[in-house]
Amino acid sequence: MPKNSASTGISFEEWQAQHEKAYLSKEERDFRLNTWLENQRHVQSHNAAFEVGLTSYAKSMNGPFADLTDEEFLQQYLMEPQDCSATHLSSGRLRPQNSETMAAHPAMDWRTKGILTAVKDQGKCGSCWTFSTSGCLEAHICQQARKDCTHWKGLAEEQLVECAGNFDNHGCSGGLPSHAYEYLKYSGGMALEKDYPYIAPETGGKNQCTISTTPGWRAQVAEVFNVTTLDEEDLAYAVANIGPVSVAYQVSPDFRLYSHG
Repeated sequence: MPKNSASTGISFEEWQAQHEKAYLSKEERDFRLNTWLENQRHVQSHNAAFEVGLTSYAKSMNGPFADLTDEEFLQQYLMEPQDCSATHLSSGRLRPQNSETMAAHPAMDWRTKGILTAVKDQGKCGSCWTFSTSGCLEAHICQQARKDCTHWKGLAEEQLVECAGNFDNHGCSGGLPSHAYEYLKYSGGMALEKDYPYIAPETGGKNQCTISTTPGWRAQVAEVFNVTTLDEEDLAYAVANIGPVSVAYQVSPDFRLYSHG
């Protein structure tokens, strides 16, 4: 098979080897190849539009989901939308009156500040809410300590999966960062990943909570603030002036091919 164009940058064989995909039959491989090629054509078309400014983000064939259809990704990795209280209940206006947030801070990229930990893999478990919680809290800890945390393993998502159920979270069946922060505020904080390792995909997130017997330091949450849906000015103000935030949003199936933008 010839190499693909620069807009996707990888062949099916290279992609298969990179992601260690082993198909059980020729029929399955042929189906995955055809699906991959169809996704490739979509990515090439989308990126052509991106290059001339017709869309604000690019897509890539380099991710692990490039051999799945929209329907398969939806069934295997996404869940039914949740009723997120944080989108309806405001904690009040965060930015000062008459502030010109975007004019004062046209851009803020916290990835360049060394306070963000590496991307983690939640596996086949609906625990994205725990990683949003941990990633934001890790960043604020590193920001306060003025440490480079790009290689830090960070905090224990497994604790949230197993222990935060009384705050309307449901382990591998979903939850919300706003509820997770409330749990951490009242429970004494979040353990380190090394002390409470992530095993949810193997157990289904149904192990008994053991935080009371887990030794070590805890990351504390002093207060929780909700920025409501569509309040982009408050969101921009928080990112520009306070630090990284947790954001809950509804994932569309083709998000699996997102690259940047």
